[in-house]
Amino acid sequence: MANYNIMFDGNSDDCDIIAVPDTYAKELEELAQAFCDWLTTDEAHEYWYHDTRYGFIPALETSGFVDWLNKRFNLSKGNVVTIVKQHTILDPIYPIIEF
Repeated sequence: MANYNIMFDGNSDDCDIIAVPDTYAKELEELAQAFCDWLTTDEAHEYWYHDTRYGFIPALETSGFVDWLNKRFNLSKGNVVTIVKQHTILDPIYPIIEF
């Protein structure tokens, strides 16, 4: 397993850390981009929410990314992407995936 910082909008004071099976760790940046592409083009999924000002918009969250990865690759016990820690400061020993 490999740990990664998940950072949104350059905010290093509020990151999440995920653990990714080694099989998928090498391509995690590309998978993050694929998730963003899918999130904004496929309106038939649970990651859209209704904002009173903007209408339906995608919710870009670590939990959604983790869930999407596990479903996309049909990962099961012992070999799943997991959230290690949420709302923490950036850990400089781990690579960064920035959304």
